[in-house]
Amino acid sequence: VIRPGLSVSDITLGLDAFGFFRPQITVGTAFVLNPENALGNRFVGVETDLHLEFYFEQFLSFDVVGSALFPGKAASALVNASANRLATDPIGQIEAVLTLWF
Repeated sequence: VIRPGLSVSDITLGLDAFGFFRPQITVGTAFVLNPENALGNRFVGVETDLHLEFYFEQFLSFDVVGSALFPGKAASALVNASANRLATDPIGQIEAVLTLWF
């Protein structure tokens, strides 16, 4: 349960290029509604995603996604279980997915 409440918003921009490629970028941000339960902080952080989809007809898709999270102090209060509850180190990930529809 997230006691301080959470407000999240994001925007995605993308296009269908060359009949086989769909690049997209997403930027999202979050804030807590009650900072008293997040060590007095409101800003949870910003997440960015770059999604590259290569597809063939409606049957085959290969996706590559790179994400980065830049946490704020409210995120550190909600997530960190270590002794340093104020750490705000960025987090990144890369994912690749091959999908076949039949």
